[in-house]
Amino acid sequence: MKFGPCSSDSIAPRAARGAHDSIHAKVTSYAPFVITGLVVGSVYAIAALGLVVTYRTTGLFNFAHGALGLVVAFAFQQLRVEVGLPTPIALAVALLVFAPVLGIALDRLLFRGLTDASQASKLVVTVALLVLVQGAILAIYGAQPRPVAPFLPTSTIRVGSVYVGWDQICIIAIGLATFGGLVVFFRRTRLGLAMRAVVDDAVTVETAGFPAARIQAFTWALGTTLAGLAGILFSPLLGLNSVALVLLVLQAYSAALFGRLRSLPRTLLGALGLGVVSNVLLRLLASRPVLLNGLRPSLPFLFLFAVLVLAKRGSLREFGVSAPWSGATAQRRDRVAFAVLPIAAVAVLVMPQARVFSVGVALVLACAFLSITALTGASGLLSLSQAGLVGVGAFAYAHLVNDAHLPAPVALVLAGIAVVPLGAAIAIPALRLPGLFIALATFGLGQLIDGLLFSSWTWFSGGGDGVRAHRPSLLLTDQRYVLFLIVMLGLFLLVLEWVRSSALGRALVAFRDSPASAQMLGINPLWPRLAVFCLSAFLAGVTGGLYLGLLQVASRSYFNTFTSLLWVTAVVVGGVASPLGALVGAFLIGFLPTVTSGDSAPLWLAPAFGAGAIALARRPGGLVELIRQAAPRQLVAVRPAQPAPDEDSEPKALVGSRE
Repeated sequence: MKFGPCSSDSIAPRAARGAHDSIHAKVTSYAPFVITGLVVGSVYAIAALGLVVTYRTTGLFNFAHGALGLVVAFAFQQLRVEVGLPTPIALAVALLVFAPVLGIALDRLLFRGLTDASQASKLVVTVALLVLVQGAILAIYGAQPRPVAPFLPTSTIRVGSVYVGWDQICIIAIGLATFGGLVVFFRRTRLGLAMRAVVDDAVTVETAGFPAARIQAFTWALGTTLAGLAGILFSPLLGLNSVALVLLVLQAYSAALFGRLRSLPRTLLGALGLGVVSNVLLRLLASRPVLLNGLRPSLPFLFLFAVLVLAKRGSLREFGVSAPWSGATAQRRDRVAFAVLPIAAVAVLVMPQARVFSVGVALVLACAFLSITALTGASGLLSLSQAGLVGVGAFAYAHLVNDAHLPAPVALVLAGIAVVPLGAAIAIPALRLPGLFIALATFGLGQLIDGLLFSSWTWFSGGGDGVRAHRPSLLLTDQRYVLFLIVMLGLFLLVLEWVRSSALGRALVAFRDSPASAQMLGINPLWPRLAVFCLSAFLAGVTGGLYLGLLQVASRSYFNTFTSLLWVTAVVVGGVASPLGALVGAFLIGFLPTVTSGDSAPLWLAPAFGAGAIALARRPGGLVELIRQAAPRQLVAVRPAQPAPDEDSEPKALVGSRE
C-alpha cells in the first residue's frame, strides 16, 4: 500500500518542524521584551551600583539617591535646551562637573556630620533630602512631565529575527562598562581598596596615607554621578517627571539589596533580572491590564520585601558606626498635649465654620502622626508605610459601613483590626534585622500596598474614583465631627501614655538604647516589637476610618509612599519623642497652610518640612524639645534660690528625662 504526503515516514519530521516553528515563534515574540528588560535593567544597575558604592564606603544608605539623579537630569536638560550647549558637552558638564560638585557639597553640608550618628538620624536625613528635592522641583517646574529629546542614535539593526535599536545597545554597553570599571577600580587600585576599608577601619586607612574625609567626598561625587547617569538615561523614556523618574530609580533599591549592599556582581545580576522579569510581564499579562499596572511597578518592591523576610539572621548587616538616637528618651507625662484638647474644643465652637474643617484635617493628621510616634518614639525604628496603612483602614471602613452596614464605632474598631496583619508582616523582618533594613521593609510594603492592593484591587480601593462613606447621623456637621475627632485624639493620647508607662514601653526603650544589655537581662525582643508594630498599625487603621469620615471620600492618591515620607518629616519637625510633637507637626502641616496667604504656600510645604527634618534629625525632641529647653532658662533668672538636694535624692530638673 502506498501512502501519500501524510505517511508515517513524514509525520515525525513534520511534527518536529512544527514544534521547532512554535518554539521559534515564542522566542521571537518574547525577544523584544527581553531586550527592553535588559535596557531597563542596565539603568537599574547603574543606579544600584552607585547606591552600593556610597553605602559600602560611608555606611549611609541614601534614600535621596533617585532625587539626586533627577536633579542631574534637570541640569543636563537645562544645559542642553536653555543654555544651548551641544549634547556631548552638556552631558560632560552635567556628569563630570555638576554631579560631582553636588555630591561633594552634600557631603560637606550634610553627610559628613552623620558619621557617628544613629541609624535613625541617618535615615531621617536622607528621607528628608528626598522630600526636600522632589518637593522643590515640583514647586519650581510643576508636576507636568517635560519631554526630553533622544540623545543616543535611534536607528536599528536586525539581530536574527529581532530589530534592536542602537540606543538600546548603547545603554546596555554603558551599564556593563560601568560595572566593569567599578570592579577594576575597587580590586586593582589603592584608592579603591582604601574605599572598601574606610567604613570599618578609618584609622588604618588614614595611616596608609588616604584621608578619610577626602575618600568620603570622592565617594559621594562618584555616587551622585552614577545616580545622575541613571536619571539622564531614563529621562528620554519618561520625560522629566519628578515622581515617575524618582520612583524608577528607587526600584534599584531591590537590586542593591539583592547584592547585600556590598557585592557588585550580585547587584548587576539582580538589576538585569528585575528588568527582564518586569518587561516579560508585559507579554504575559497583556490581557489583564489592571493586574499588570499594579504588579509591574510593584515587582521590585515585592522582591525587596521577600529578600528581607527570607534573609538569614546576620546575612544583612549595617556598615559604619551608629549611636543611640540622642534625645529619644522617656518623657514625663505630657500634660500639655492633653491641655490642647479643651483649647481645641473651645476654638472649634467659636471659630468661623470655614476654619473648622481645617482643624479637623489637623486632628486626623495628629492621629496618624501618633501612630508613628507609638512606634518610632519608643523603639527608634522608622516606618515608611504609614500612609498606606491609613489608606487600608479608610477603605476597610468604607466597606464595613456601606456593604456590611455596621455602626460607625464598630466599623472604626474593625478597620483598625483589619490593618493589624500588615503590622505583623512588618514585624516579622523587624525581629531579625537592624534598623536600616526594617525601614527598607516598611518602604517596600508601602509600595506594595499602593501598587497591588490599591491599584489592582479596584473593588477594594474604588479605582480612580475612590470610595465614599457618609458620616453618622449625629455627626453630620463639620463642627460635630471635629468635636468627635477631639475625643478620639484624647483616646489616642491615653493609649500612648499607657504604653509609655507599661512594661512594653520599658522593654522597647531598653532595646532601643542597648539591645545587648536588654538581652542580657533576659528580655525577649519578640513580643515588644511585634506588639508595637501591631499597635501602630491598629491606630493607623482607626485613623483611616476617621479620615474617611471627615472627607467622606478617599482615593488611593491620598495614601501613596511619598505621603508617608512627608508625614515622617512632619513628625520629626514636631518631635517624634513625644505625643505633643505629633500634635505640633500635624498643626504645622494640616492647619497652618490654610491660614497663610498666597496660592504658592502649599507647594513649598514639602521642601519646608524636608529642610526642617534635616535640621532636627539628630534631635528627636524636635521643636517641642527646643521650646522646652529655652523655657527653663527664662524661668531660672527669676526663680529664687532652692536648697541643694540631698545626695540620695534625684535632682528635680532631671525627673522625666531619664530612662
